[in-house]
This record gives sequence, C-alpha cells and structure tokens, in this order.
Amino acid sequence: MRKWIAGGMCTSHLSGKTVLITGPNTGIGKETAQDMARRGARVVMACRDLRRADMAVQEIRRATGNGCNDVPQVDNRGWF
Repeated sequence: MRKWIAGGMCTSHLSGKTVLITGPNTGIGKETAQDMARRGARVVMACRDLRRADMAVQEIRRATGNGCNDVPQVDNRGWF
C-alpha cells in the first residue's frame, strides 16, 4: 500500500524504443526526457526554442550518457 500511495517508479529498459516529448527543456518534460534517455530510449525532443533545447540536450547527455537525442524545431501555433 505504501508503494502505491508514494507512486511507483517504472524501471523497464527502453532500448530500441523511440519517444517524442514536447516541452522538454524545462519542468516535467525535461525530467521525463532524462528518465527515458537514462532507460535507453531514443528521445526526440520537440521544442520551439532550439537554443534552449540544445542546452537541455547537453544536460541530459551529461546526466545519462545517452547521446540519442534529436531536436526538431516545432511551430505549433496553428495546432491550438
């Protein structure tokens, strides 16, 4: 019960998987990108500001050792 209330951590390895994360340069998006990279996924980080995205990629690479991060520039103004 204690584990359920505290929230479990997913630890499955994601090698061979590709994940797309929006808003990956700060907050929950960045933490999610880092977790997925640490678990071996190829992380595609969709971000509007390439400079900030590149800074986040460098931090994630240093923290995880996973160099499989792609950063396409996204213009989502017309989506909402």
